[in-house]
Amino acid sequence: MELKPSTATETPKSSSLPVSAPASRVSGANGPPSRQRAGLVLVVMCAGMFLVLLDVTVVNVAVPSITVGLQTSTAGVQWVVDGYTVTLASLLLAGGAAGDRLGHRQVVTAGLAIFGAASAACALAPTPGLLVAARAAQGVGAALLLPGSIAAIADAYPEHDSTWPGWRWRPCAWPPPCTR
Repeated sequence: MELKPSTATETPKSSSLPVSAPASRVSGANGPPSRQRAGLVLVVMCAGMFLVLLDVTVVNVAVPSITVGLQTSTAGVQWVVDGYTVTLASLLLAGGAAGDRLGHRQVVTAGLAIFGAASAACALAPTPGLLVAARAAQGVGAALLLPGSIAAIADAYPEHDSTWPGWRWRPCAWPPPCTR
């Protein structure tokens, strides 16, 4: 077998396929979203994020009512609180990866549907065990909703490129602004 030297005019052949942008990042035939649509996406996604984060803390206000209403112990109420938080925290990265693979819009919609259905189940739960299960289902929905919301906001504002890291390092400035 004889090897031929390559010339400068030949283009190297690559066996790798070109990498394409995820479906959520590709703008449709209409181009980038309008300002009005981007504003609507921002409001809806922030409302969704608010609900997810509010649900972490709002149940703490209802702990005395849950204890009396469901006739449960402190350990049972602790599971009601932690069922949501532990599920959300453990599935958050998986929710982001699912959004990257399947599309953020679909994952956010699924997360919102799961979160809403689980919230209704929480309201109707007659026993502590069913309430804990419904709270865990809320955590699953929240884990799909939260990372997808952030990605949807980034997709709605493509002109604000986040490649410049300057704003990320602002909190790390030393000394802190209050001591200067």
